[in-house]
Amino acid sequence: MPRRDTAEYDRELLEKMEPKMFAVNRMTDRWTKDVRGAAVTIALVAASIIATVSTIIAMHTNKTLATCAAVGSFAGVLSACLAPTRSDGVAILVHEGALTVTGMNTMIVHYTKSKLEMAVVDYLFVALASWAIIVILRIIVSKKMLECFLMVTLDTVALLHVTVILMEVLDFVEHPLANNLPFELASFFVTVASAELGHYLFNMVTCQLMHRLLWRWKYMSSRVSMVLDFIVSVLFGAVGMVIWMLVGDTDMSTWNIVALLGAVGLSQLGRSFISLIHDTAMAPSWNRGTYSVWNNGIMELMNPFLVGWIVFYPYAKTILEAELSREK
Repeated sequence: MPRRDTAEYDRELLEKMEPKMFAVNRMTDRWTKDVRGAAVTIALVAASIIATVSTIIAMHTNKTLATCAAVGSFAGVLSACLAPTRSDGVAILVHEGALTVTGMNTMIVHYTKSKLEMAVVDYLFVALASWAIIVILRIIVSKKMLECFLMVTLDTVALLHVTVILMEVLDFVEHPLANNLPFELASFFVTVASAELGHYLFNMVTCQLMHRLLWRWKYMSSRVSMVLDFIVSVLFGAVGMVIWMLVGDTDMSTWNIVALLGAVGLSQLGRSFISLIHDTAMAPSWNRGTYSVWNNGIMELMNPFLVGWIVFYPYAKTILEAELSREK
């Protein structure tokens, strides 16, 4: 049997992985089958209605929570309606609900003149409750044991890798004293974004220019290329960090530099791990021959910032506590 063409394999794989419909299509196919854009329109209308109801309820309880309730409910319902399946929509709604609860919890403690010194609901408890809801949902919906196991595994990874980390980001960003540390917080995003710029330039040069100018580059080991990519990305992150610290007059203490460089290093290692998973699953990134910022999907774009925050978060809490003691 002749070997299949790589481009043909990638095309068939992409067709299988791409969702063919939205969760809301079950309703639109019945009532508005021939209307263009019906799924998106109904999703926007449903999200707007739920957001309005949530805002009204929040306004009657506590006006401070109105914006958080509106944004959280709108984003959750819209994402759920545009999910590939209904069970995925419910899972996304649970993830968004966990983020909204965390944001409200922080605002109740810090912005509503509450006398509480600790959180009303611990975000780890919220994450555990969300995981239990999603697992029960997958068990009820899935008819095959292997499918159920795989979906629960992926949901668990998404909860730990995305939702819990974003809950930690919310816990820091929505603290009142975080407004006094804009440059410190921005330094994290600038540093990781600079490393991403280095990654983008390295791939653009190696995938396009080097293949044309140096024919031997095609035969370079993928491991060597990955190591060079890591080094270039970290160097770009370090340069971006130094420039931002000089421009923004940010604290250039040793621990600040170590935390930022550690965040950059771990973020790029996380990217390499995702690339390894792609190669193992024989599901390479889209348009791998001509690198583009958008050829990897949303998770590849978010992953460096999420993984980097794992290192930066303990240091962020430290500088927040130092600012709190200074205020007192």
